Amino acid sequence: MNIPPLEKRNARITTGAAPYGKHYRFEVAASHPFTQQLDIVFPSNSALEEALVKFETSYAKGKSKLSGLVGQAGTFVNSIKRKSELLLASTGAYEDDAWCIDSRGLLTLSVSKEMYERLGLVGKKLPFKNHKELHAIHLPLQQNAQSITNLARRRSALETWDKARDEAGLGPWNVLYCLQDPTANPDVLSGCTSDTVIRKVKCQRNELSDIHIPVPSLTPRPFTSKKASSSEELDEWNESTGALFEWIGMACLGAQRLKANDRVDPFVALYEPPTPSRIGNATHLRWRGLLSPDFVQAILDTILASMATPATTETNHFVSVTSQAFSEAPLSYIPPAAFLPGSKGLEAPVRLPRADGEDTWSIMVVPSSECIRWSLVESLGQFDTRWG
Repeated sequence: MNIPPLEKRNARITTGAAPYGKHYRFEVAASHPFTQQLDIVFPSNSALEEALVKFETSYAKGKSKLSGLVGQAGTFVNSIKRKSELLLASTGAYEDDAWCIDSRGLLTLSVSKEMYERLGLVGKKLPFKNHKELHAIHLPLQQNAQSITNLARRRSALETWDKARDEAGLGPWNVLYCLQDPTANPDVLSGCTSDTVIRKVKCQRNELSDIHIPVPSLTPRPFTSKKASSSEELDEWNESTGALFEWIGMACLGAQRLKANDRVDPFVALYEPPTPSRIGNATHLRWRGLLSPDFVQAILDTILASMATPATTETNHFVSVTSQAFSEAPLSYIPPAAFLPGSKGLEAPVRLPRADGEDTWSIMVVPSSECIRWSLVESLGQFDTRWG
């Protein structure tokens, strides 16, 4: 039996620290506009749990022609600021047939070579082997962003794309969308969407009792040189950091291997918890749906607020947050510089839109007696241009 090779993945680890007494925010949420699942794990803490389980939001599913949505863009895209009140993405799409509108009001298309030539819009080829015939096109939707001639060309191209879908028997696009404001009702496109269904997103809670819980310190990544001693130190740091985030992943899955009384046959499964660790209870919270960056940021701000005062090592307090992106959207990531005043860069890294793609970040936050320490791991699938 020929087993296909595992897909190549890219991962990066970033560490840092923030002093107490100053306003501090993790800005990771804004750069990832399309989140479909958020998992939080922490040693059971009733006050933090009570603050987090209150978070609720909603999103909508419906059908629409893309030309109709773009024609209504003036109602949700700010013409002065580079901002869109709505986040929209096609779903159930094939690899060469997808689009999204991100938080900047930028429409990103992923089209085949045949459709690219038919649309007549300027774009770029995707640089991936076996997928080089696909093209990515970026179109700003602010009313003053393009000339009248270009606007007419864009409208004609999108109508052509919609017509091609009708001719192929595909009909209107399946669309997911939500408002930036997580408390607002997303059903604001009733004039150009049909079969609309509003989905409420509430916190799902799971208690993990009598499990191995790490006692992390999150030391900074050691400086490396050609000396053997520093190389060994880095290897040990990589191993301990990897063990912490492996534990986070297993906790999000509710893995039986974390149980203190686990007696699995070592020939079936073998797992060693991070060192040091203790036995206790942990809480796992999950939100699943199309989650706006503002919703994710509000949760991150609440977590940081719970660590506003110096902690003692006896509290064993830490929080991990893991986000999984909606990988069917062709847009991968929005660089933080794109949100700065005066920024002219509209293009952003693109990826191959597919349901089984990977775009995940996971952050662990640990308060100490001196500062708040954090470690961020980002993992991307094979077909993503963010890191080349």
